Amino acid sequence: MISDYDIQLDYLGRFQESIIIIWELTNDIFYNATDRQAADNIWAYVEKCKNSGFNRILVLTGTPRTHVSQPALQETYRLSANQMLRDEANKNGAAVCADRSS
Repeated sequence: MISDYDIQLDYLGRFQESIIIIWELTNDIFYNATDRQAADNIWAYVEKCKNSGFNRILVLTGTPRTHVSQPALQETYRLSANQMLRDEANKNGAAVCADRSS
């Protein structure tokens, strides 16, 4: 899950603006996360980014993917999680939630 990864930045203090773009969602769903879990994993990562000093956080919605072994609910969960990201972006500290797909 994306929230399992640590952020290590040694140079961030030298810049006035620090921007990160987060584009993850479907991997979590592919590996059995629900729509809510996938969105919550994004928000946990956003929190790590804020705590690491990023002051501009852009979250992108997940795009469709097709794979012969994808979970039956992959597309349903992706659409639902995308809506959660849109609805919760400001509350969770993302500067923008950009739509890459519906």
